[in-house]
Amino acid sequence: TGRCAMMTAAAIDAESVVRRFGPIVALDHLALQVPRGCTFGLIGPNGAGKTTFIRLVVGLDRPDAGSVRVLGLAMPAPSVAPSIGYMPQADSLYVDLTARENLAFFGSVYGLKGPRLRRRIDEVLALVELEDVADRVVETMSGGMRRRLSLAVALVHEPELLVLDEPTVGVDPELRLVFWDHFARLAAEGRTVLI
Repeated sequence: TGRCAMMTAAAIDAESVVRRFGPIVALDHLALQVPRGCTFGLIGPNGAGKTTFIRLVVGLDRPDAGSVRVLGLAMPAPSVAPSIGYMPQADSLYVDLTARENLAFFGSVYGLKGPRLRRRIDEVLALVELEDVADRVVETMSGGMRRRLSLAVALVHEPELLVLDEPTVGVDPELRLVFWDHFARLAAEGRTVLI
């Protein structure tokens, strides 16, 4: 399912994608195009291949057959990585660092520094409503706080493509609406959101 701005170029183009795990076929000749400026949701039961497809999109896996192109390049393509913000199902945070330190680290990995990095850290902390706990060590945070921080990490470098694997699990209903409004704004700006 998708909601897209009027843009023609594909942010994601999957052609006849097959991915097997032994005898299990997770993706069976999947063909899919996600236009730029689109909020696109992958919907299906557990085991339908959603996370497998997401891993192909972000370059963490390769298809057994077919191809996945992201922003015009065949994946995996390291040069596309700075254009992708990825929030995996399981949080990938440094638990011995604070929320702010995690954001500073991941932001710097994507080339942010100085005033721009500090501004983006403040902006994403405000978006996910973690300003009051920004200097708390992640290990002491609740699961919901960690999910919010994972989203902030995916957003800190202002990616062209945002890939979110179950982003609102463990997030309260009011904040979910804030997230969905933000995703809609990103799409309106021409960014692509795959959920």
